[in-house]
Amino acid sequence: LSDKAQARLNVIGEAAFIRACYAMLAIFCASIVLWITEAVQSYLTSLMVIMAVILCGVTTQKDAFAQLGHPVMWLNILSFVLASMLVKTRVAKRFALWFVLKFGKSLQATSSASLSRSTAIKSSLMASAPIPALKEP
Repeated sequence: LSDKAQARLNVIGEAAFIRACYAMLAIFCASIVLWITEAVQSYLTSLMVIMAVILCGVTTQKDAFAQLGHPVMWLNILSFVLASMLVKTRVAKRFALWFVLKFGKSLQATSSASLSRSTAIKSSLMASAPIPALKEP
């Protein structure tokens, strides 16, 4: 066990720790089903997961909500906000049309431009992230 898991085990005891592990597995499986089937919107599923983790005693409220303050979470949340804004204003469609008209002459030109574009965008947003691992195939 990790140090944090061992500390949690010492605080709540072995039986409660095992129950919390089963609860986390059930929450994980339910969230995967909800995300895949899209029975509930994804942002509501995410909030439901946070609430279920707290209510089932998997972790404390402070630890569950502390994850929302992590910089990677804000990058993720704001990327969805930006994508929504681009779709709503139709800038994404205009950019895609411009991109196809400009670089759509051959497969090599399209692939090279797409790779360069994705690398430039990702490196401008995530300057400290290892960009080669994120490149599109």
